[in-house]
Amino acid sequence: MTDVCVVHDDRPWARHHIGQMLVAVPGVRRVVLAVDADDMVRRLVEQPGRVAVIGTRHAEPEDLEVVHRVLATCPGVPVVVVGARDDAATVRLVVATGACGFLRWDASADVTATLVHATIEAWAVSPQAGRAGAALLDGPAPGSGSTLGTVVMHRAVQVSLRISPREMQVLDGMCEGLSNAQIGRELYLSNNTVKSLARRLFTKLGVHERAHAVARAYRLGL
Repeated sequence: MTDVCVVHDDRPWARHHIGQMLVAVPGVRRVVLAVDADDMVRRLVEQPGRVAVIGTRHAEPEDLEVVHRVLATCPGVPVVVVGARDDAATVRLVVATGACGFLRWDASADVTATLVHATIEAWAVSPQAGRAGAALLDGPAPGSGSTLGTVVMHRAVQVSLRISPREMQVLDGMCEGLSNAQIGRELYLSNNTVKSLARRLFTKLGVHERAHAVARAYRLGL
């Protein structure tokens, strides 16, 4: 996982605000504040593997030109956009631009950390999965009863990783803590078939054991 984020926003106060949001994220060792778009692109080209975090005023098409430029110059870089609006239309616009996710200006430290980690995790598995994205939406966090934002990973991650419906059923069983035998009984499959599906699933997720597969699934929102 990368530990360096490069921040761009034309407004100095906004750059520093985003920087403070990212400094609080566990695992982020360094936050670089780019003075302008040229500086951001240069830094991303010089040291691949960094995350680009781009601030916008309203996440309108004209405000997303920097995203287009970064992705055109550094197609392997995961991009997170920070903005004020987080309605469904804005999220779709941001993801359509090629960014991995959208983060509100007033997002809590926990939500910011979850989105950044989920974005990087998805990108580490597959750039296509990362580009499918993680979108920050308003709404109650599962089981919390609060109005904190929650991170929703797009089902496109499943498609990008070519996880079949049957493999997804096996993964669901693993996430529920079921044994291979129990999964087989529920799906009317032999134990050997479940093991074969699990091996293919591990390969697609880039893991070697069940516990890591479950952890990766939660991070990717599967």
